[in-house]
Amino acid sequence: MKGQDGQLHRGFDLLGGELGYTLLSVNPVQRTAVPFSEMASASAIVRRYAKWTGQQGERFTAIDVFAAYEAGDHAAKKAIDSFYFCLAAGIHNVHYVYNPEKILLGGGISARDDLLDGVRHAYMQLKDQLSDYTLHMPRFERCHFQGNANLIGAMHHFMQQQGQQWR
Repeated sequence: MKGQDGQLHRGFDLLGGELGYTLLSVNPVQRTAVPFSEMASASAIVRRYAKWTGQQGERFTAIDVFAAYEAGDHAAKKAIDSFYFCLAAGIHNVHYVYNPEKILLGGGISARDDLLDGVRHAYMQLKDQLSDYTLHMPRFERCHFQGNANLIGAMHHFMQQQGQQWR
């Protein structure tokens, strides 16, 4: 995450902006918590699909689940819809903490043509459940480098530390 000064937000322990570690699900009775990255990721799609179909998740990938979704598989549709809803919930939290103008989505899944529509739809479903929702609807866009966005960002940071310009 970048601040208004254009610099990366690092935090005291250099974990600032590590949103995947934020908690998206908490059960106070069972004393359990699940981080954002375990609920809204490609591996989460596979885990849910495997559980709902009784298959072993090691035998397929999120790409396979999306293919099953496109073929009309009900369990795949549930897994993909759950992914989008969890992603929208995490984005909602980021939206309220940082209030950005737009949300950039990266990672390998960002290459999917239906990603932005899926996230927008889930975000609107979530927004409709929250009566006190007051922020504008953020713009959702893909990171320019999609699946390589994190690597490009790391390289940019490294070059800044070395006093070199990114070209």
